[in-house]
Amino acid sequence: MQSQSDDLPINPSQINETEERLLVLLLNLLKAPKGLDFHQIRSRMKSYYSNPTIESDQKKLQRDIQELEKQGVKIRFLKENAYGDYNVYRIEDYEPDRELSLSEEEMETLSLLILKELNKNFQLELFTASQKIFKKNLNLFPKISKPRILSPAEIEEKENLLLNIFTAVKNKNPLRILYFKSEPDDAVEKDIDPIHVLKRNSIDSYLLAYDRKERKKKRYLIPKILRATEINGEFLKDHKTTDSDFNYHQLSFPVREEEELVLECEPNQIYKLKNFLYPHPFTQDGNRITLKVTNRAPLFNFLWKENDVVLRISSSEFLGEFKNYLEDLKSGLNSG
Repeated sequence: MQSQSDDLPINPSQINETEERLLVLLLNLLKAPKGLDFHQIRSRMKSYYSNPTIESDQKKLQRDIQELEKQGVKIRFLKENAYGDYNVYRIEDYEPDRELSLSEEEMETLSLLILKELNKNFQLELFTASQKIFKKNLNLFPKISKPRILSPAEIEEKENLLLNIFTAVKNKNPLRILYFKSEPDDAVEKDIDPIHVLKRNSIDSYLLAYDRKERKKKRYLIPKILRATEINGEFLKDHKTTDSDFNYHQLSFPVREEEELVLECEPNQIYKLKNFLYPHPFTQDGNRITLKVTNRAPLFNFLWKENDVVLRISSSEFLGEFKNYLEDLKSGLNSG
């Protein structure tokens, strides 16, 4: 008589508590095509979501939803009313009749835009996305060349540039940099006191510096610095840094007078706003976020893309301008 392990090609392992909860959650969502709200899920899965503190179960459910999405399950969070009483989680089915369809003229225009952007700044994600978009229209696929491999001399030159910047920051030596905003051909020389290197993410790094001519602090994107050489002399003064110096968020760009906004958010979605705001300063009180901004545009864009996060905004003036922003978007789409 063969043992159990001989009968099966794979020896199964027992499912753990988290995997069991995720599986039960998935099955409940599959059985409810119209979706389930938090209270319905909690009622159906009492043995899994039974914390006396409702907020704890909400956070637990949100983590489980995110884990299912990581496993490839597409789940939509649908806001049924302004107060969030009937907001539901629903598994998104593939509906062929709702598939986006582009005309040949639209595809050609999109192809040109992708090609133009990639020629300025090659990004692997944009390259692979365009491959997926044009997979059925290869005749319209943009002819994209991969970025040129740098020679050893060019690599050494870039390494020396970075070394010059870091050395100048450490030793407090003024620099003369060749810097461009849009195109390398438009680069101009600037004399600066380099203060600090700010790293935004794995790609973007900024140099916080004092412009010796304009007499003010500025941020320079390091990949746009073509040359950096030391100049004689010392810093014009002892440059003190503040929290605002390290805030590179577009919300802090000096576009208008500073205003304070209070945003009341959907509790399960507030993390999206907090991620968007980093590192811009804000305070949180429950599901309310309070912040000060001098540039509304980035927040308009966020509210348009993530329309299930913010329920109410304190400023009627802000809401009026946001309405105009949406109307401009709509008219732009219609004219296109």
